[in-house]
Amino acid sequence: MVAFAMVAMVSSAQIYVGGGLGFTSDKVKVSYDGDSESESGSSFYFKPEVGYVLNETLSFGLTFDFTSDKEIGDDDAVSQWSIAPYARYTFYRTGNLSCFVDGVLGFGVPEEDFTNFSIGVRPGVALSLTENISLVSTIGLVGWNSLSTKEDDLKLSYSTLNLGVDGSAISFGLYYTF
Repeated sequence: MVAFAMVAMVSSAQIYVGGGLGFTSDKVKVSYDGDSESESGSSFYFKPEVGYVLNETLSFGLTFDFTSDKEIGDDDAVSQWSIAPYARYTFYRTGNLSCFVDGVLGFGVPEEDFTNFSIGVRPGVALSLTENISLVSTIGLVGWNSLSTKEDDLKLSYSTLNLGVDGSAISFGLYYTF
């Protein structure tokens, strides 16, 4: 009976793919007494995502994240990658709009010899544009983040507890459901 229930549950599941892509460019120009100087920076991210819809309220997914940042005034860009599996619970649905919360567990490598670990919840909304295409937005991450490194005798650890939802951490993505 358990095997029959599992087959029935999996046979109604759907797979979705999507993610986000972004680029930002910054430039500072200072003019004083006829002389001017300018410096620029940029940021790029690529976040592909794949997920599995079990039913109307529960999904599981995996987000890959590659980011490259060049701060204003820096010569070199800093690149990082991360992977974050999540469980998504959809708690409200009306028409084409649904509200959800993701339980996220993330691991990343922001720089050589550093590791990043995070755990938390990420609220979001999804708007179904067609039967197969959805626009999805998430708003920050409420949870805990740890950044650490260990080189020879040096051990450094930095932890952050985030209990607010920051409007500057809104992301948008496009999903295609098979």
